[in-house]
Amino acid sequence: MIKLGFSRDSGGRLGAPLAAWLLLFAFGFSAVYGASGEGFRIFTLKHISPKQGRDYLLQMGIGPASELSGSPSLLVTGKAEDVARAMVMLDLVDAPQEFAVKMMGASLKAEILPSSEAISEKAAGVSVGTFSAPPKESGGAIVDVHNGSLVIIAQASRIDRVVAAVGKLLQSKKNGVSEPAAGGPEVEPVKETPKPLKTTPEPVMPKIDRTD
Repeated sequence: MIKLGFSRDSGGRLGAPLAAWLLLFAFGFSAVYGASGEGFRIFTLKHISPKQGRDYLLQMGIGPASELSGSPSLLVTGKAEDVARAMVMLDLVDAPQEFAVKMMGASLKAEILPSSEAISEKAAGVSVGTFSAPPKESGGAIVDVHNGSLVIIAQASRIDRVVAAVGKLLQSKKNGVSEPAAGGPEVEPVKETPKPLKTTPEPVMPKIDRTD
């Protein structure tokens, strides 16, 4: 069992000797986990700094994440699912473009979300994915539920468009409007025309002529 207990300075950085040891120890391993399910993974970043990567993860509550002194790498510790999600997120935001993160709602379930295809269609073609099925194109967006909150990660220049698309689709779903097929219009539910009530005609009494 691996017991994690790394000491960090106030900036969330690990000292150079420990950082070097971790880099050597983790070489050749995608991730290291203990029997309790807790573990760590080291991510080497190309376009953003370890501090930027750490800030992105903190917005989602993933971590702890520590900068490794003298290295463009970030040490992320936590549960296996959180570390896996950190990998997907960092792979997306480690790009020349600036990304933004928005967290909304509470006690949500992933089942309420519209499909990635519907969101992409509504967001003018932005490639959309989830943590389990990331966007296929670079510069895409992630729309998923994490710890009960709706999380949207997208380029800063596109995030408002993605947020608006998700909002419209959730509202349509609430109103009973079906998700549009790819490239197709939204389909409204068929409203049944009320049938006229059947009425039984009153019986016609025969006219009787009376003679005195």
